[in-house]
Amino acid sequence: MKRFLLNCFLTLILLAAWAAGVFYLQYQKALNAPLVAEGDGIITVKRGDTLASLNRELVQRGVIHSDWVLPVYARLNPQAANIKAGDYRIDASASLPSLMNDITNGKVVVYNITVVEGKTFKDLRASLVQTAGIEHTLNDKTDAQIATLLGIDGSPEGWFMPETYQFHRGSSDLELLKRMYGEMQRTLEQEWPNRADGLPLANPYQALILASIIEKETGVASERPQIAGVFVRRLQKDMLLQTDPSVIYGAADYHGDLTRKHLQTDTPYNTYINKGLPPTPIALPGKASIQAALHPADGDSLYFVADGKGGHTFSATYEEHQQAVARYLKQQQQPKP
Repeated sequence: MKRFLLNCFLTLILLAAWAAGVFYLQYQKALNAPLVAEGDGIITVKRGDTLASLNRELVQRGVIHSDWVLPVYARLNPQAANIKAGDYRIDASASLPSLMNDITNGKVVVYNITVVEGKTFKDLRASLVQTAGIEHTLNDKTDAQIATLLGIDGSPEGWFMPETYQFHRGSSDLELLKRMYGEMQRTLEQEWPNRADGLPLANPYQALILASIIEKETGVASERPQIAGVFVRRLQKDMLLQTDPSVIYGAADYHGDLTRKHLQTDTPYNTYINKGLPPTPIALPGKASIQAALHPADGDSLYFVADGKGGHTFSATYEEHQQAVARYLKQQQQPKP
């Protein structure tokens, strides 16, 4: 009898060992199976989510196929319960442990937003609204209210440095604007002390205004210093700047064609009527345009007109300028090949 009981006991041990072995093999197979990444390949862990809710999400989306694997993994690896909110990329070549490593270490997906040189603050606001992953807190705010929130005295136009910014899901539009504004402030603080001598600019803000005009007038990057030189010399000679982009910025009824009426309408931005710089920037200038405003090219040119090839023809006298304009108009009238 004792021998029989011993045999039964040994059999049970062997069966348990076999079952444990089978379970372990199944567990390892399921644990290390490649994840299934469908759609955008992103899974969002929200604030307040638990390991159980994450497990349900992974199973429902078909990322993993067994609802018992993650609970077992978490039992064996207690740190797996420390999930962090954010967006995480599901790599189809990865396994569940690598995904959980990302989630517990907060290796969230990084998004980008690019601020483009020459765009306006209105354009930037529209870009923020259209960019996924941003928490929108400013949609009902006016430009003036946003300026106040940022600590900007006056118009927010021009104050945001064009470049690409990285952010995590849930970053607010105000947070991003603060970063862009801070970057522009730092750039002006760095560049202003090294400016050329004798510039007709009283402060960094006037440099920002001039840089915005240069940005809008420049079609070829290498021409920025030449264009800056024209405007600096005009300011020094108390001449009208006569820059179309500034007129356009101040025209409420501009729809793509600059008319004689626009040029004759007196607005603060009409540089064909009012001398000096306009009251605010007219766009978001990049660092290159700021540097050009502070380091204009030497020369005697006071005029420029498009050359029909993307660049400009620069002239020292009005007569030369008129000839350049005539050549450009003649070129424009020629039939296109």
